[in-house]
Amino acid sequence: PIGGAASGNFTFRLAATNKMADTALGIEAPMGQDVLEMKIKTKVLLVSRIYYQSQYFVNSGSVPPKVRQKTTYTVVWELSNFSNNVSSVLVETFLGPNVSWEGSFTPKNAKISYNNELRKVVWNVGTLSAGTGFSRPIKQVVFQIALTPAQDQISQLALLIGQTKMAGIDEFASSSITSATEPIYSNLPDDPTINNQGIVQP
Repeated sequence: PIGGAASGNFTFRLAATNKMADTALGIEAPMGQDVLEMKIKTKVLLVSRIYYQSQYFVNSGSVPPKVRQKTTYTVVWELSNFSNNVSSVLVETFLGPNVSWEGSFTPKNAKISYNNELRKVVWNVGTLSAGTGFSRPIKQVVFQIALTPAQDQISQLALLIGQTKMAGIDEFASSSITSATEPIYSNLPDDPTINNQGIVQP
């Protein structure tokens, strides 16, 4: 279990004693001991959700989305971390076709940016402390995007964001940590208030 700020950095230790039988005395004499130690990697949980109704921003526009009409949405990213500090943490995604970055995000000190040329959103988390989301508050960033569907998207679900991917370095185990979530479409599977109304209308 994870205790407090000092918890984490788990090591699995296996010791084996080598013995040699002394047939003259009928006993086994220890010859030495082999010890294997393995540093246990942490596990980072990444959550990516999109809502039309949210407590963070007031969204507007048609639900279901309509061609050439702008609908805004709220994207919520959350990170939890079990046991070891993870450094150089980055979370990123690409916006779908006809989806725009609205420039609103919270908390205001979050290091989140948008590359218009690449259409990529990047959250520079830095170090994710052991116990985040358990003995420490969850790490979260929230931002707003907008969809203005084109004619060729009629009768389809619109892709809002592609896969959300996280990467970082486990400082204790000295190994890379990655996680990813599925793309999210305009039917908003995590927002029950829109009743799966995501098909683009004329």
